[in-house]
Amino acid sequence: MADLTLYLEAPDDTFITMIDGACTSNDDIDATFTDAGTPPGCAGIPAITGNVAPDQPLATFSGLPVNGNWQFYVNDPWNGDNGSINTFRLEICSIDPVSNVPNFVGNMITVPGSSTYVISIGDMNGTSTFAPTDIQYILLELPALGDIVYNGVTTLGIGDTFSQQDINTGLISYVNTHVCGVNANDQFRVDVLDTNTNGWVPNQTIPILIDCALSTDEFSIDNISLWPNPTNGDFNIQLTNSTTDNVSVSMYDIQGREVYTNVFEGTGGLFQKELNLGNLSSGVYLFNIEHGNKSSTKKIIINR
Repeated sequence: MADLTLYLEAPDDTFITMIDGACTSNDDIDATFTDAGTPPGCAGIPAITGNVAPDQPLATFSGLPVNGNWQFYVNDPWNGDNGSINTFRLEICSIDPVSNVPNFVGNMITVPGSSTYVISIGDMNGTSTFAPTDIQYILLELPALGDIVYNGVTTLGIGDTFSQQDINTGLISYVNTHVCGVNANDQFRVDVLDTNTNGWVPNQTIPILIDCALSTDEFSIDNISLWPNPTNGDFNIQLTNSTTDNVSVSMYDIQGREVYTNVFEGTGGLFQKELNLGNLSSGVYLFNIEHGNKSSTKKIIINR
């Protein structure tokens, strides 16, 4: 603990030092920082626990605007050891109104065990009067049985962000390694922020059901064809072995904006539709199709 300095910073850049070099070589913090607390006891593990008074008072923030990004920093300038921030929560007692609140709809995500699931707009959909790039999600709690992964490569941590555009374009995944035998429940939590207005929806829980009755191939559509590609805007969709479930299609530009959506009745067997989207500009688009509990995203190029 002696290596660590903890800071809290308000949206207007006012900051306080919460702890600086306390408790010598003892380890771990599991505490509530409050001006009504007492100095850290430094006995046992965790070394800092209970209601603890920060080095500088939290009352420093009294009267400041609360809307915006609050930052929590942990500084360790020395090599030779490591650690992690498992959870951090900030309670603000204020009557400041939160205006321009974005709309958010979150639904339970159901996945098979030991799978990678691409989170879709049907799972998490934040909207405002601005573009999907302006809706940002801030991770508050990570899933216990898996990871939130960006673009198939980067595992996100607490405090990391992603946008509604990232969801719309298929860049955010939930990857779990749960070995099936019995079903399991997981979840993660986010704040939803409109970066244009600083309106926000706090502490949204996204529940996850790992259903061992499902197999990984139940969630992907392998029998889909799009042609021609590239196209001038007119192209065909074909599904073989389809069911009578509705077929939902949508297209997004590279900014994550929805440019087309439609729902067709399932045919059972061969499904085929011709789409005429000659009004779209030349460029790269993402085409998403959902059929029953399966989905697939394809890249399509329009050349005019």
